[in-house]
Amino acid sequence: MVTWVRSNTLLSSTVVLWLVALSPVGHLGKGVAHVMAIASAIETVRYSRELVMQQARRGATAAMERELEQVDLALHAYSQEQALREMYGINPTYTPEVREELEKSLEHLVQEPSASRPDSTSTSTSRKNLYIAVVSLLEVGKSPTYVVEEILGFKGRRFEEGQKALQDLLREGREQKW
Repeated sequence: MVTWVRSNTLLSSTVVLWLVALSPVGHLGKGVAHVMAIASAIETVRYSRELVMQQARRGATAAMERELEQVDLALHAYSQEQALREMYGINPTYTPEVREELEKSLEHLVQEPSASRPDSTSTSTSRKNLYIAVVSLLEVGKSPTYVVEEILGFKGRRFEEGQKALQDLLREGREQKW
């Protein structure tokens, strides 16, 4: 506030000195008043520029602080979301060793005679193991196409039949709560 007081004081002294220059004070008084009014006006302009720059800096700083707060809140929310995902297993992050072990166990299941013919699976245990392996592969990012072709063995013309078998397996696993 003191800075605006100084600026307004300079402005009012400029006006007063200009009015003095217009009054009947003689040539020397008019000349001195004109020079003082011009000097005061120049100082007012210079000082006003500084005030405008200070105010612009404050506004920019306030805007940056608000943006930083928003970014901080967004990052905090994102980290909380990641923690919840890890806690509840929405996005499982398997180590390469675990992922390799899952793939090996799935390959073992594929080698079983009952795995190549899903409609002839007789024991619920091997069907349950197949379901768990398929779900694990889907969770680590393998596509349903990969599961149908490589795991269930339905390629080419039998692909649609394999998709149906995959959906049946997933539905059965959800119903049985494996």
